[in-house]
Amino acid sequence: MRFAVLLAALAPLACSPSDDGVATNGDSGTKRSAASRNWPAGTALVVGGDIPIATSEVDAYLPAIALIEPRFVEKQLQRVALTNIVLPRAVARVLAGPEAYERARLAAETARKAVDSGEWTGPLAPGTSGGTLVSGPYSEVGIARWAHCFELQPGQWSDVFEEIGAFTFVKCLRRVDGALPIQTEFELETVSFPYLPEGKGLIQVEEAYDRVELEILDPAWRTIVPELLQYRMGVHSP
Repeated sequence: MRFAVLLAALAPLACSPSDDGVATNGDSGTKRSAASRNWPAGTALVVGGDIPIATSEVDAYLPAIALIEPRFVEKQLQRVALTNIVLPRAVARVLAGPEAYERARLAAETARKAVDSGEWTGPLAPGTSGGTLVSGPYSEVGIARWAHCFELQPGQWSDVFEEIGAFTFVKCLRRVDGALPIQTEFELETVSFPYLPEGKGLIQVEEAYDRVELEILDPAWRTIVPELLQYRMGVHSP
């Protein structure tokens, strides 16, 4: 599966307009500028006026994506990581709001600590999913999960990581290494704590691209962020 297909798969990704002060497209002259604010070092993009995306967040996925697309140069790898993982994840965070986001993060961290202490008994709260089995290559388990479990061996748990609309950790139940890294398959037990409704997160995110604002702080990223997304997220708005 090519990444163009993966990005298209995210395109069936809806939510009512934000009313929590998030910067949105179509504000007709009320667009908030992020450039004058202080952001963490390495911030390249700002989503919704408040969510920074650092270059390091994107680059963390480059080694795994390079195993899938070894012919891609760095800029292409960054575009794939941004559009398939990091940017939709940031938009999901904007849609959820800080309270739902923090609840999910804390619940996931608490559950992961319970695994290490031997006290894990399954889902800790309504709205979570635990013990879900997924299996296959990266195209089946998802790029983010595949990237975070690539170094795992059977019986090992991953750390908590953020997917689009959820915090997740996984246990490697089975690993089948192929002749090429891209052919590596996993059987995983996944435990997820969503901050967007399960099954609707991708739909909400895709539709929100036309409302949630993106600002590009690092000019180098103007050639990395797809032009269509720049138009949809108001980068080129007057």
